[in-house]
Amino acid sequence: MLQLQIMKLINKDPAMRRVPRTMSRLLLLIFGLLSLSTSKNYVHAQTQDTPEVVVLEANGVVLPAMANYIHRGLAEADSRNVEAVILVLDTPGGSGSVMLDIVQAIRTSDVPVIVFVGPRGASAGSAGLLITLAGHAAAMAPDTAIGASSPISSTGADLPSTAQQKAKEFISAEARSLAERRGPDAVGLANAAVNEARAVSASEALDAGLVDFVVENTSDLLGQLDGTEVEVNGHPRVLNTAGAATIPIPMNALERFLLIIADPNIVSLLLTIGPLLIFIEVRAPGGWVAGTVGTIFLGLGLYGLGVLPVNWLGGVFILLAFALFILEVKAPTHGILTAAGVTSLAAGMIILFNEPALEPFGSLSIPMVIGEAV
Repeated sequence: MLQLQIMKLINKDPAMRRVPRTMSRLLLLIFGLLSLSTSKNYVHAQTQDTPEVVVLEANGVVLPAMANYIHRGLAEADSRNVEAVILVLDTPGGSGSVMLDIVQAIRTSDVPVIVFVGPRGASAGSAGLLITLAGHAAAMAPDTAIGASSPISSTGADLPSTAQQKAKEFISAEARSLAERRGPDAVGLANAAVNEARAVSASEALDAGLVDFVVENTSDLLGQLDGTEVEVNGHPRVLNTAGAATIPIPMNALERFLLIIADPNIVSLLLTIGPLLIFIEVRAPGGWVAGTVGTIFLGLGLYGLGVLPVNWLGGVFILLAFALFILEVKAPTHGILTAAGVTSLAAGMIILFNEPALEPFGSLSIPMVIGEAV
């Protein structure tokens, strides 16, 4: 358009017709570049006006690796200055201390965090309830469940009456505090989830005001969220999510790996193979592969023990088993000590991971334990 106007001006004005042709072309080039720059800036402005939403997927047991992932996702969302963060949650529960860390990260976030329990068939059990309540808004997919948040001890057994009462009061108070802005029905349901281990469906949670929406997926959620007012760090904010571009931030390889090894069966393998490889290195020095791999395996196994609710009495039997194996090598007894060590190893693994609180992390395979011992 600008080039056409310049040509008309040149044709109408006799003075302009006397300008050398080279100068005319130069003027056309300059105005052409200006128009192109204006067009690019307009397109850039249009892109900047499109809201962006970061999507995090927290699937699995609530462990330190999940907390690190959520912290990283919230930091990246803040640096991108996005409209909101959608935390897609599917968890059977997990560590109470890690849960409180995640709750604090969500409540202090400068970016609105919407917790979405999904997809169909997902759940927000135990610690997942408080993470959902911590969201500035919350949603669930159909055929999902939330609740059953009664605290138990780190060994999985029922807490002594006094300790159990203290733990329930603390978790219940936290749940009620997070649910207060959702109304009395939500507070009552959150309280029952902690004190009575009650769990509810998505529709029941919506009726009680425990969540704000029941939607099929994140696309539906973005449509429902548009125009919703949330409170972020004490300040009201209206969400603009219509037509928002989603930016998925997946877990990195290390975070996924740390979640995978927090499995009783994998931990038991690491604790069995690691010490044996170290023992081989000691018996036949000069190499480095067995000792290095064994040390890594043992370290990973100890990390798994650090995040799993275990009965440490089983660890005593495992140590006794390896002591018997060493004695058998030093003073052969025709397999008597070896048999005792095998029995002690199997019993130790079963005792170590025989705890009700271990259920969210998976169950120990007895045939695999027997195979390890043999």
